[in-house]
Amino acid sequence: MTRTRRVAGSVALSLMSQVVAMVVGLWLTRFILDTLGQSTLGLWLIILQALGLLALADLGVVAVLPRQTAFVTGRDGAPGALGELVGRATLVGPRVGLVASTKLDPPARRNSSTFLARPRNPA
Repeated sequence: MTRTRRVAGSVALSLMSQVVAMVVGLWLTRFILDTLGQSTLGLWLIILQALGLLALADLGVVAVLPRQTAFVTGRDGAPGALGELVGRATLVGPRVGLVASTKLDPPARRNSSTFLARPRNPA
């Protein structure tokens, strides 16, 4: 098989997977909307977006831990260094999450009855 045919096959397969993902996503959104209702789905999507933002707010602490662990365990003469690294990571991680959660706190949450209440239909 030539390189051109392999590239064309890959492009076609990739395009087909994108179309299938789009169709399934649209069907699943409609199914969940009918099952949960509009306000519950909206609340669910807001919670997912907030969790996604919190996942970005770790500032690379989680990504650096495997590298730092390998560096510490590879060093000679540092028996307590791994415990110190784990201790520092457990101190830094929650603090970063706390700072991010205070920045993402919506003003309407201060009054929880209005934050979780269903919107009224103005009629």
